[in-house]
Amino acid sequence: MSSGQYPVLRGTLLIPPDQSEYYLYTTGYNPTLGTYQGHRIPRPIVVKPDPIYCSSSIHSICEEILAFTKLDWNSSHFSKKIPVTIEISRSVGQILAEVKARKIETIDPHYYYYM
Repeated sequence: MSSGQYPVLRGTLLIPPDQSEYYLYTTGYNPTLGTYQGHRIPRPIVVKPDPIYCSSSIHSICEEILAFTKLDWNSSHFSKKIPVTIEISRSVGQILAEVKARKIETIDPHYYYYM
């Protein structure tokens, strides 16, 4: 447990009374490492599952999000704030936006091209 000199525990889920959106701390104090690796106070990410398309519990969704924050093998960080799937898709989107701005007609569709 955190002794008060470290921020909130990584993986803490806040469930407000209205339960329309949830707050998940993907960064924070890590008991396994015995420290908090960040430089600033951690801020949670907002999780808003769509009840029409999502039948999973909020706890299983947040477990998956936490797992994806530890999958970036191109980084030496134990975990990141944003899941690697979202972070990589944003990076690829920036590359494709640049390609569109330069009006290049052909692009290589292979993922390794963007790594």
